[in-house]
Amino acid sequence: MAQDLQSRRAAGDGRKVEAFALLSGLTALFVRNETAASDAGVRHRAGYRRHVAAVGNHPRVSALLAAPPAGGDPRDQRDRFDTVLVRALTGVLG
Repeated sequence: MAQDLQSRRAAGDGRKVEAFALLSGLTALFVRNETAASDAGVRHRAGYRRHVAAVGNHPRVSALLAAPPAGGDPRDQRDRFDTVLVRALTGVLG
């Protein structure tokens, strides 16, 4: 995808290096976020938040946890990643 996008743009070499760095950074960010979701500490903190919401002393926390996730369906993660990359690379490459 990135190579196809780069080949269609008449960007200079410097811009292409910037685009590659941005692509690498965004990929690392998405991977780190996905990896962190399976971390035991993250599961522990999520359990604590569920406990706090269940006790009922913090109605705002309960409301936030009851709301649907802002990102939508988790199965759309790949589509979101592609969209972010295309937009970012289009912005860098002009």
